[in-house]
Amino acid sequence: MATFTTNLGKRLRELRTKARLSQDQLAEQAGISAKYLGEVERGAVNVSVLILHKLSAVLGVGLADFFESGHLSPREELVDHLVSMLNEASDQELQQVYRVLHALLR
Repeated sequence: MATFTTNLGKRLRELRTKARLSQDQLAEQAGISAKYLGEVERGAVNVSVLILHKLSAVLGVGLADFFESGHLSPREELVDHLVSMLNEASDQELQQVYRVLHALLR
């Protein structure tokens, strides 16, 4: 199982990539060193809320976005969670999920 700092780092990298920023660009705009940002993305260091706030401002996301990393879980955990969610879904929700997945995975 991945550690909290590892998942946070992966999520930060994902958000940075989505924003089309290099580590150097994000670090400069957030007022931190690129070396430190790399360590955060690797999960090698703990990061303060103040630094997360600076990063969120540059990336245009909320602080909560850094902690939405469930999709980064190992495949087996994702499958188990999806099966659980599908088992709890109504018939209408299940049909909607089917249509979306069918369109995505064709």
